[in-house]
This record gives sequence, structure tokens and C-alpha cells, in this order.
Amino acid sequence: KSQAYDAVNYALNQWPYFENILLDGRLESTNNLVERSIRPFTIGRKNWVTMKTDRGAHDSSMVYSIILTALANNLKVYDYLVYLLKQMPNTDFDQRPELIEKFVPWSKELPANCYKTNK
Repeated sequence: KSQAYDAVNYALNQWPYFENILLDGRLESTNNLVERSIRPFTIGRKNWVTMKTDRGAHDSSMVYSIILTALANNLKVYDYLVYLLKQMPNTDFDQRPELIEKFVPWSKELPANCYKTNK
């Protein structure tokens, strides 16, 4: 088998998945948006290999994930983090775990000052 044969065979096998892009106009044909959003993470990865503990690396990745998700949801990151740090410690998640939904970046219950543009 030649490389050309493998390439054509691969394309034919992937065709049904490719058609999904054509069936729903909301789907992106590339993953450029995702790749751009993780670029700082991949660049910073060199700095993070020096983390002293697995816990430190895990916690850093959690904070980074919160920040990127806030950006993706059109939030002012600083104001959103201030809101989380002030409100979450006073919330009893043990008794009412569903309250976490109030704090996620896509929640409709976030204060107006957390948004880049007024809702």
C-alpha cells in the first residue's frame, strides 16, 4: 500500500464525520478557536514542569481552566474571580450541592459587573 492509498482510504472512512459539518451550520470546520485558547497553556507548560508536587500542578490547571472558561463566556476574569472568592466560602455546598450552578461561568445568576458587556 502506498501513502496515497492510505490517505484516500482514510478520507473515505472519515467522510460520514465530515458530513456533519455540512448538516449543521453551527459547527466549526476547524478547531482553530480551541487551539488558540490553549496556546498559552502549551507555552506555559515548560514553566510548570518545575511544580514541586502533583497537587500544585493539579491546582494550577484548575485555576487556569476557570480563567479560560470565564474568558470563553465573555466574563471580566478579575471581577469573576473576586465574586467567586467572596461568595463561595459562604455557601454551604454540603447541604445544597446544586448551588454550584450559581457560580459556573455560564450561569445566568452572575452579577452584572462580571460581564464584559451588560446582559
